[in-house]
Amino acid sequence: MIKMIKAILMDFGDTIVVEEEGKRLSDMELKPVAGAGKFLEEFSSVPIMIISNTIHSNHRDIEKLLEELGFIRHIRRVITSLDFGSPKPDPGIYQSALEPLGVKPNEAVMIGDRMDVDIEGAHRAGIVSIHLHWRSRHDDKKAPSLVEPTYRVASFAEASKVLRKLMPGGSCTPDPSTANRSGA
Repeated sequence: MIKMIKAILMDFGDTIVVEEEGKRLSDMELKPVAGAGKFLEEFSSVPIMIISNTIHSNHRDIEKLLEELGFIRHIRRVITSLDFGSPKPDPGIYQSALEPLGVKPNEAVMIGDRMDVDIEGAHRAGIVSIHLHWRSRHDDKKAPSLVEPTYRVASFAEASKVLRKLMPGGSCTPDPSTANRSGA
């Protein structure tokens, strides 16, 4: 059970931006998932980290896209499987996001659209999960262990309600030691 939200981990493709099947990130029309910007703004006082499985893109490529969307100021760190050397659902990629902040798995939440990587990986790492099921693109990709998400939502508005319930007093106030970087 979560003691206090000290970090939010999020997937990138089909969680922050609409992913186009078969296209590289650099070739996609850059469109945010509905409500993503408002959600990032609302929870920007909590460190938000992107964990993304990529084949061709590293963290700098995703940071550039986040900058184009005006979202980079809300993001503490981007970790890609290309940079890390192993994809989700490897729990190590989640741990590498939390360790520099001194955040324990039960103090974090993972938001993602894929059961087989985002939710399965969070489960393996001991992190509460929110399955953002806003479209059925990945419904055929079930997690190998048939793990269930801690929460399932259809929109960022619903994810916001879930997080507010999980936070003490409904507040987004983080531990000062994990506060977001300023400016960028």
